[in-house]
Amino acid sequence: MPNLKPIIAAAVLSTLPMLSAQAETALSDAQKREVEAIVRDYIAQHPEAVLKSLMDMERRAEAEEADRQKAAILELQSAWGVDGGDPFVGDANGDVTVVEFFDYRCGFCKRGIGATNDLVAGDKRIRFVFKEFPILGPESVLASRAALSVWRHQADKYAAFHTALMTSKGQLDEARIVAIAHDVGVDALLMEKHQNDPDIDAILIENRRQAQALGINGTPAFIVGSAIRPGAADLEELKEMVAAARAEK
Repeated sequence: MPNLKPIIAAAVLSTLPMLSAQAETALSDAQKREVEAIVRDYIAQHPEAVLKSLMDMERRAEAEEADRQKAAILELQSAWGVDGGDPFVGDANGDVTVVEFFDYRCGFCKRGIGATNDLVAGDKRIRFVFKEFPILGPESVLASRAALSVWRHQADKYAAFHTALMTSKGQLDEARIVAIAHDVGVDALLMEKHQNDPDIDAILIENRRQAQALGINGTPAFIVGSAIRPGAADLEELKEMVAAARAEK
């Protein structure tokens, strides 16, 4: 008769995440003790089996998440089009769309503003979409509301205002945001008049929904083609993502 202990142990290891209280109660106490003894003995002699099982589970989870994110990107691509209402710079009909979720108080976002600006300046076929995603407190929300107000009512000033907010140091309270607006030629009174409009509420809510659908919970995060890049990316990384997106077409 073959040695069944490795087979039983391997089977239990592979199905540990799926065991339920109902399955456990299907065994008698004596049977449970026997199975537990077999598993303990096998794990003691073959710890690599536990590691392999965990690594396999992690790989499957990562693959499933990647598939889910790609499906979410395909679903959202139309929402990121010219008619979607999002702030953007570059070629309105560009062959590659780069989307960035960001927060004006995010240090990594601030350090990356040079790379994103250089990317757009150096590649005239890109359309760069800005997703205001204020997750770092009330000042982040205030800055995003001001920026979206500028986009909706003074669109030609948005890019300069965005860069100025990103390169600012210290607090981003109302007085500082108004001062930055004046510095880049934004009509601050018009900006303040509309920054609490219901349509801006709707944009911020939709951006949060999209971030959740994509599994984004931090800033910055970039979407280029079918790829998501969480965290900061330098100019060369962004160029590589754009090249990969073009190769997908």
